[in-house]
Parts: sequence; structure tokens; C-alpha cells
Amino acid sequence: MNRYQFSKLVQEFENDVAEILGTKGESYASEDDVLHNFKDNAARLGLEPFQIWAVYFNKHVSAIFKAIKSNPKFPEDTSEGFVSRLEDAAAYIKLGHALYQEDMIKNIAQKLMIENTEQE
Repeated sequence: MNRYQFSKLVQEFENDVAEILGTKGESYASEDDVLHNFKDNAARLGLEPFQIWAVYFNKHVSAIFKAIKSNPKFPEDTSEGFVSRLEDAAAYIKLGHALYQEDMIKNIAQKLMIENTEQE
């Protein structure tokens, strides 16, 4: 595969992942928070949102590994398709990144509030 073909493939893959995040996101997210599903389930189960994310992400990784194990030369997933599993895993990577970024922003804001309180 040459660079042009790879670039085109990556763009198509990213478009498909964006579509997944849009369509499936509508089912799982709230109007105001795309990460609502992770937070809501975490609160309900006494866990952290990252723990919920890890379970969902691992579901797709496990299916990818199962497909590879059953046919190492040409992995196939009979329920959703191998490429679909890769796209779902990529979507969850993006959601995990969003969780991390949101937490990082909250942590920075909390540190600034503490520092401001201490300076007063």
C-alpha cells in the first residue's frame, strides 16, 4: 500500500469512526454530555468512569483478538465484521481521550482554586 492509498484509507476510517460516534453517541450520551453513559454507569455501580470505559473498550479488543486467533491470516468477526470492531475500538479510544481531557481540566481547575484559596 502506498502513502496515497494509506492516507485515503485513514480518512475513510476516520469518517466511519466519526459517524459511529455521532449515531451511537445519540443513543448513549445526553444532550449536554457525550460522556454521560460512562459517568452514569460509574455512579450507579460505585466505580469511576474510566473503569466503565475500560470494560466497554475491552469488549471490542477481545472481539478483535478472538477474530485474529480464529483466523490469523484474515481475521473475521461474524457478528459485526472485523473492520467494524476496529472502528468501534477507535471510537472508544477517542472517548477515553475525552474522559482524560475532561478530568485533566477539572484537576487543573481544582488545583488553581486551592492555590487561590491558600494565597488569600
